[in-house]
Amino acid sequence: MYARDKYYASLVQAKSSAVALCDGPEIAVLAIEDHLDARAASLIRSRFKRLIAMGRSDAVVDLTKVASLNSTSLGSFVCALRAMHRIGASIVLVADGGRISRMLELTSLTRLFRVHASVGAAIASFSSAAA
Repeated sequence: MYARDKYYASLVQAKSSAVALCDGPEIAVLAIEDHLDARAASLIRSRFKRLIAMGRSDAVVDLTKVASLNSTSLGSFVCALRAMHRIGASIVLVADGGRISRMLELTSLTRLFRVHASVGAAIASFSSAAA
């Protein structure tokens, strides 16, 4: 098991203790701006850890204002997605069809993540998936 997988496995344990605090399904929206680099990847990890500890089950990550990203930040999304799937939750990405969307397609992350053009459409996708 990789170190990052051990990290997210600990998040799963935190989620299982926080499930009782959550009355209904909640969707957290993480708006990320500027550049996604190694520093931002560590912030993403801490935000997901906090979300799971708070009992949030699903998340929307808004990438529409991101100017650039690197492989470290993409890897942090993949690790977070694995952790979320283990607890029965998911992550949906929002990209507006520009450079970030092309990068997600080139790296085949569109096979792992549902990608929507707007935050509203991403949030609506959770209710349509539950129906």
